Formats: sequence, structure tokens, C-alpha cells
Amino acid sequence: MQSLVRRILYPADDDERPTPGLYDCIIVDEAHRGYVLDAELREEDLSFRTLHEYLSQYRRVLDYFDAVKIGLTATPALHTTQIFGPPVFSYGYRQAVIDGWLIDHLPPRRITTALAQTGIVFEAGEEVQIIDPRSGQIDLSRRRTRLISRSRSSTSGSTPASSNVSLPKL
Repeated sequence: MQSLVRRILYPADDDERPTPGLYDCIIVDEAHRGYVLDAELREEDLSFRTLHEYLSQYRRVLDYFDAVKIGLTATPALHTTQIFGPPVFSYGYRQAVIDGWLIDHLPPRRITTALAQTGIVFEAGEEVQIIDPRSGQIDLSRRRTRLISRSRSSTSGSTPASSNVSLPKL
């Protein structure tokens, strides 16, 4: 497709440009990609740009040819159906798992650590080591106020890690 952009839209001479009837069928793999989108045209840009600079070159090349166009994609987007039409065949995730082509994933498991449950507490006046990430130097700093740092899961009433973690055996 990229080589056709120059030959169709910016030919050195008319002999280099292919004829619109050259192909009977054009098959585009990964047809969901965003390069088929037109750029956003703003009124203030019209003074120094032409409309052709905003139209998708990819789409202009596809529209140039008088051929059947087939787009292949696993994830059709709105702009995909605007160019190629509605899907003529659909094969869903669940069916692919049932047929053995894909492996279903296990639901995620939350692993709660003791640190996540208890958090980190620095009391006011406590001396704390601070590491400078650039130099790696360790400095001591005295806290003026109390600092409590806990993960979000520690406040949601989760149970200890040993009672809620079970990993599948491989």
C-alpha cells in the first residue's frame, strides 16, 4: 500500500500511475489500523493547507482502484466498516476457546502482602533514611509530622495473604 501512495497520488509522470482497473480484488490485512482515518481539518488551517493534506492517503489509494476490497481484521473499528462495509464473518473469542484455537485466561487474583496490609508508618520526630535516586547517596532526615502510607487494598478489609491466595498448579 505504501508504495502505491507515491505512484498514485504523486507520480513523476502519468506512465508511472497504475490504471484504476488494474486489480480485480484488493485484500488488506490488519485493516483496523488507524492510518485509514482522515486528519482533523480546522478552519484556520485552510489558509495554508489543501483538503488533500487532510484526507487519508491510505483511503485515497483504496478509493482510486475500481476493485473489490476485502479487509481482514480481528478487531473491526468504525472506520474499518466505513471503508469495507459490515463484517461478513465473525468468529468470537468464546467460540475460539471452545474450538481449541485460544486458551482462556484465569481470573486475576489479588495477592495481599503484609506490607500492603500494615503499610509504613513514620512517627513525628523519627529519623528516616532517604535515598537520592540520582547519586544513590543515603541521607538522614527527621520527620516533622507523622506519615502513614498504606495500599488501597489494605483499607478494604482484606484478609491475611495466607488465607486468600491459592495459585493453580501447573
